[in-house]
Amino acid sequence: MATMMESPATVYSDNLYQVASRSHMVSGSSQGPFVEFARAHPKGAVRFRPFEHGLNATARRSIEEFQIYPFESIEEFCRHIPYASGKKDFFEKTGRESFEVFQYVFKVPGDDKEYHVMWDYNVGLVRMTPFFKCCKYSKVRDNSVGVEHEHPKMR
Repeated sequence: MATMMESPATVYSDNLYQVASRSHMVSGSSQGPFVEFARAHPKGAVRFRPFEHGLNATARRSIEEFQIYPFESIEEFCRHIPYASGKKDFFEKTGRESFEVFQYVFKVPGDDKEYHVMWDYNVGLVRMTPFFKCCKYSKVRDNSVGVEHEHPKMR
């Protein structure tokens, strides 16, 4: 079992849940990364809650195809992630030194890879990478003819 790192979020259980314990790893990586889920209380205001409550039967059936974990308890698993980058202007711009996030993993039907989603529940910043990866988009488009016309700043 993994050890828990200190976090400003108030942990109320010693149980860590890993995607790997369900024999899956995020994005199909053979060496990790594992996504740890520790039950914890949110720190600060929760302005951007999970979507999972109040869904009608049709929406629930559609969502079940994506095998979201931990569906119906996303809000119980929050993380504190210190901002670590060479760009130290994050604090100047936001007044914050870390992200307070909710997280979940999902699978695209017909694909065994798990994609890790997280968003800052205080300010609403969303990590978009898993949505691009699950649609098989690369980070940067290739230099095919016409890209400059679509996006002039990509020259």
